[in-house]
Amino acid sequence: MQQHKHFWHSRRLLSRQPLLLALLGAGALLALLVVAGWGSARAAMASAGSPTLSIVGSSGSTVTLEFDFWAFNQPLTLSYLQGTDCGDSTPLPTPDFEVSSAHFQHPYTLPGGIPQDAAYHLCASDPLDGTVASANTFFVTAGGTIQLTPPVPTSTPTSPSTSGSPTPPLTSTPGNQGTSANGASNANNSGGNTLVAIILLCLLVLALLAYLIRLWLVQGRHSSPGGGQTPP
Repeated sequence: MQQHKHFWHSRRLLSRQPLLLALLGAGALLALLVVAGWGSARAAMASAGSPTLSIVGSSGSTVTLEFDFWAFNQPLTLSYLQGTDCGDSTPLPTPDFEVSSAHFQHPYTLPGGIPQDAAYHLCASDPLDGTVASANTFFVTAGGTIQLTPPVPTSTPTSPSTSGSPTPPLTSTPGNQGTSANGASNANNSGGNTLVAIILLCLLVLALLAYLIRLWLVQGRHSSPGGGQTPP
């Protein structure tokens, strides 16, 4: 009797071994797909670019701020300083807006009391992106109005001026965001397509796992001594 039970136990294990191997293989494939999906998601986030802050316009005491590649819907804090070390900056009133897209602009009114006849960087901070200083500065005039000062220009060859009139100062620095925006968009699309493909593969593997588990259970019941299969 003991040998008979041992025979059926061994036979049941042998009959279920291929399914068990298939289950292990599908589980390993699912784990690989999950790891690949996580890596693809991280690469897509990294390819979007680092967060930047620019001052792209001014009117009176109001400046227009542009946020690129910041986390969505996070509480922002603003501050200002004359250098670029935001750790020594002076806090500003909390803005009444949150970043709503990868390229986001919003006006912000600077309070009175900022020392005049000086140029300042703005600093922005949120819980996910940390603190970033603005690419350019704003200048507080003696009358308390705000003017923009452009970033330090790169040294490029220039042709001699044919006119004796001086070049008027820049009042805004919107910048050329087209190329970087298109590049980031293409990178995001590529990363998004890869991630979608990995998610679909994960769903297929999950369906395969469910089918194999069901088949494994059904075969286990049929191969048992009392499951309808009579021993010879």
